[in-house]
Amino acid sequence: MELKASDQKFRDNLVTLEYQESGGSNKPLKYFLMTIEYYYQWYKDGASGESVCLDKSRLYDFAGTSIEHIYPRNVSESDQDNELDQLKNSLGNLTILDTAQNSIGGNENFSNKKPLYQKSSVLLTQEIGSKTAWTKSEIEAHQKLLIDAAVAIFRL
Repeated sequence: MELKASDQKFRDNLVTLEYQESGGSNKPLKYFLMTIEYYYQWYKDGASGESVCLDKSRLYDFAGTSIEHIYPRNVSESDQDNELDQLKNSLGNLTILDTAQNSIGGNENFSNKKPLYQKSSVLLTQEIGSKTAWTKSEIEAHQKLLIDAAVAIFRL
């Protein structure tokens, strides 16, 4: 496995995961985000031993979960940020939300969606809600977190 798919190659390929506006499926991306969430508490607790879901009482409903753009996919002109526009479909700007919550948040800016994130049952999304702002550096840090967690979950 190390010859064909080293950790670095795995990381490099994960960086290319992006939300597809059209012409492609986002199912692999949603599956990826849901899997990271499923094992996230294990990762946060130190990722020791084999990856395991620590909360087996939760069900992850693929159809009832949606991919959320933290910096909006269709941002209003008044909230537009050219630097973030370039990153809006990147892995670091995405999380998962209940479909109803995602509809409520719509294309609002981060400060308006922050209370939804804080109330989410998704731990990764709750952590996003604890941020004071959503900037390029937050997107980069979130992407690094997702990739580091993926390496621990899938590769150990």
